[in-house]
Amino acid sequence: SLEQHMVIHTEEREYKCDQCPKAFNWKSNLIRHQMSHDSGKRFECENCVKVFTDPSNLQRHIRSQHVGARAHACPDCGK
Repeated sequence: SLEQHMVIHTEEREYKCDQCPKAFNWKSNLIRHQMSHDSGKRFECENCVKVFTDPSNLQRHIRSQHVGARAHACPDCGK
């Protein structure tokens, strides 16, 4: 939701990756990011930083997040 998204502009990023300097506001985003360090198959979204282990999850993400106009947009970054 837009409310959850706004946290990235105000909160400290407490979930730190132990393999690179990246840090995240949400534990789920850290877990998703950590998959990018795995040598297994990964499917990366070309529009954002999200990584998936299954191509159908990537397609569902693209349809729900990047196709068409969003009803609510962040005033700081437009996401």
